[in-house]
Amino acid sequence: MVEIKFSELKIGQLGYVYKNIEKQSKLMEEILGLPKFQIINVPNLDTQFRDKRTIVDIKAGFSQLGMLELELIQWVDGDCIYKEFIEQGKEGLHHYGVYIENLESYSTKMKEMGFQSVNASQFANLKWDYFDTTEVLGVCLEFIEKTKMRARKKR
Repeated sequence: MVEIKFSELKIGQLGYVYKNIEKQSKLMEEILGLPKFQIINVPNLDTQFRDKRTIVDIKAGFSQLGMLELELIQWVDGDCIYKEFIEQGKEGLHHYGVYIENLESYSTKMKEMGFQSVNASQFANLKWDYFDTTEVLGVCLEFIEKTKMRARKKR
C-alpha cells in the first residue's frame, strides 16, 4: 500500500473546465503566449461518476506552461463532474493533476483517508481518478497513471 505524503506530490497538470475550449484556448494562447493547444474529441468515455457508470463525451485541449501541462475540458454529453461544474455556474480551474504509478493504490489510500472518488475513467494509455478535495484544496485532485501501450502485432 502506498503512503500519500501530500507535501511530496508534484502537480504536473492544471485542469480547467470551460463551456467553449476553442475560444478559451485562443484567448490563453494570445494573452499568455502559450503554445497552440492540441484539441481532441473524446467520445464514448466509459466513466465511473460517483456511484454509477456513465458514458461521457468531452473535448480536451492540451498545452504547456513551463513544466506544467494545461488541460482544457469542454463537457459535451453525459453525467460527470465537468457537467456538474458547468451547471453550478462555474468555469475555470477545476483540478490539479498528479502523475503517479499504481493508480489503484493511490485510489484505495485516498478512500481510506475519507476522500470520495467522484470521476474515474481511462482513455488511450491514461487512467485517472478524481477525488473531491474541494474542502481542503478548493479544487479536485486527479491522480493520473500512464499505462504501457500494447505493441501492435506485425502482419
